[in-house]
Amino acid sequence: MLFGRKKIINPFQRSAIRNYRPQQRIRLATPTFQWKYSLFLISAVVGSLLLFYAPTFYFVQQNYKIFVRLSYLQSPQLVEYLEREVQWLFTFLVISTIFSILFTFYIVRRMSLHLMTPLQRLEKHIRQVSRGDLAQPPLKSRGKEDFGELYESYNYLYRSLQAHTEAEIKKMETLTLDPQHREAYFNWKRLIETKQNQLGIKKAS
Repeated sequence: MLFGRKKIINPFQRSAIRNYRPQQRIRLATPTFQWKYSLFLISAVVGSLLLFYAPTFYFVQQNYKIFVRLSYLQSPQLVEYLEREVQWLFTFLVISTIFSILFTFYIVRRMSLHLMTPLQRLEKHIRQVSRGDLAQPPLKSRGKEDFGELYESYNYLYRSLQAHTEAEIKKMETLTLDPQHREAYFNWKRLIETKQNQLGIKKAS
């Protein structure tokens, strides 16, 4: 006769069960991650532009001074032309820098969204599993995603968990309990029903 004896729970165990709180939810993909990823790449692009523009600005200034001196000596009317050309060059550099930053920000945001969307779906699925929901279908890749292998590995783990839970139900259903021990019998039935609900198995009418 199984479960014939009532299990005695230590008072400290009761206190631990009663005071149990689920761990704080950990998010795999957050807006903070997206902003950090975007700002990091934008900083890299801006740094590259500065490495290119700094010597360019220096040599333009040096050559501009030389040409201005020569213009004053040979043809003073060219000074206004040189000043206008330098202004156009600096305007072009400023506009190209702003455009490069905005374009990089747009591309990085699109790339980060492309990376975060599969992670958010994985996070949502893991959250449901952690709550005991084993009835949801496995994850499916949408098109050519970069996380296909990660999804396959996770789905293998998820199906293994489903199969393990089904095997537990079958083993528990083979047990023979004495209905006279109502508490043990009730706990046995409730445990089976809980695992069946996790798998989305409807009770036979």
